[in-house]
Amino acid sequence: MRMIPMMNNDLPSHTKRKISRMIHKQEQFLSTLITKPCVYLTDIDYFNTKLNTTMREIIMNLETLRAFDDKGKPVKIFQNVDYSSWHSCYVLTFPNHLEKEADDFIAQLPAYLQYVYGEEVLYMLTAEGAVKAQQSQWDEENLCATSNLDIKLDAIELESTNKSWLPALQDDILEFNTSQIEMQNKLHQRATDADSISTFAPKNQKAINIHVSLLAQLINLIRMKLDLLDIDFIHLIH
Repeated sequence: MRMIPMMNNDLPSHTKRKISRMIHKQEQFLSTLITKPCVYLTDIDYFNTKLNTTMREIIMNLETLRAFDDKGKPVKIFQNVDYSSWHSCYVLTFPNHLEKEADDFIAQLPAYLQYVYGEEVLYMLTAEGAVKAQQSQWDEENLCATSNLDIKLDAIELESTNKSWLPALQDDILEFNTSQIEMQNKLHQRATDADSISTFAPKNQKAINIHVSLLAQLINLIRMKLDLLDIDFIHLIH
């Protein structure tokens, strides 16, 4: 962290410009940061004499496994780790361009730390983190934690290989933004709303989209207008 002086009128113009640039850079930096909770951490400043380190140092020294700088070297992922009363757990801060790597590390942290530091590191995790580490193993070749769920999914996928007429799936096509899941659910609910008639139809047919509740509201509105004019609604319909 670097401290810069406050802007004031006693400073010359070139110094003001420098301060202004630094303030702008800080704003740019802060705008790129993302903070996410991690329920596997506890007492991050406890110094483990056997490992000769703290959990804070371990987290802050984690480097990317797939993203590299211009020189082909890994970069440190996390900018900060601290306790959040709002989340009731520790939170990790990182730049948004490393979000995918950060998310993977947070989700697989127990398995990865056990792979790197051995069983001793489990004493530096929460009970949930220690259990998580026992439920998966770090795959050094694929750089990911393989859990029992992964094994079951692999078995299901293997069973589906007899569907030879299906085109092969490409991983890059399967990538999607999980932040859109909630919106997708809302759209699905709208498309399958029991109060409306389906709008799906062949191209040579006109789609029908009549919403019952809207029709009822329209009839009620007409009825109110006619009541003001003292016109018999039933008589008008006939």
